[in-house]
Order: sequence, then C-alpha cells, then structure tokens
Amino acid sequence: MSNPQEPTGAPRPPTAPPIPSNLATVVAFAAWVVLGIYALSFLYKLAQDEAGSFGDRFFGNLPMLATGITLCAALMALSVWLVRRGAD
Repeated sequence: MSNPQEPTGAPRPPTAPPIPSNLATVVAFAAWVVLGIYALSFLYKLAQDEAGSFGDRFFGNLPMLATGITLCAALMALSVWLVRRGAD
C-alpha cells in the first residue's frame, strides 16, 4: 500500500503565480465605467421624443451628466492618489 502523503515520482504541473491585485487600476477602470453609464443615460434621455423639445432635453439633463463627470473625476483622483501612495 502506498501512503497518499508520500511524494510520487511524477512531476507536478507548475501552478500559476497569483495575480497581484492593483487597486489603482480597478478604481480607474471603475471611473471610466461610471462615466460611460452616465453618458449613455444622457444620450438615451436625449433621444426620447416625448420628453419635450430637444433644447429642454439637452439642457435639462446636463446636471445629471455633470454628476457623472464629477464622480469620474473623483475616482480618477483616488486612483492617482493610490498610485502615488504605493510609490513611496
């Protein structure tokens, strides 16, 4: 009988090293996703005909788009801060 704890003569396949998590990259990617979602929402609301005239839809939805741009800028600033903090 062979003991399962004993090493066998067959070589084991190499295991892949763990992928390091880079939080700054994830935050920067999330910033672009947030901006894309807000931009798509702005364009969708702009394309709706039953919401009034084009000017009303365009200028009425600008605050929502500005919110998305602000959130994107805040996440990008956090990403830059994480990169600089890690470099020290």
